[in-house]
Amino acid sequence: MAVGQVRPGGVVILGGGTTALAVGHALPKDLACTVITHSPTIAAARNVSAGFFLLGVTGVRPEAGPTTGDAEDAARERALVARAADICVLGSAEKTGTASRSAD
Repeated sequence: MAVGQVRPGGVVILGGGTTALAVGHALPKDLACTVITHSPTIAAARNVSAGFFLLGVTGVRPEAGPTTGDAEDAARERALVARAADICVLGSAEKTGTASRSAD
């Protein structure tokens, strides 16, 4: 029912969670609409592509690259990195030279 409310040319904001993900999957792939979400999982599921991805990290080391302490976040972010033309790692000075335990 919710999917039917999204019209061509419309803008829909999807929150996170499994129900919102189901709605994201149910939206027709050829529906010309804008989907806004804070959820990397939903963005990846909708095959979102972008010119620029601002990647938040918990650490950055030359041998490990950007890292996060959460393996699921790392997997989602890898999927989003693959869909972006350019990536900017958002790492403050205290994150430089550090790596999270998962080092993903």
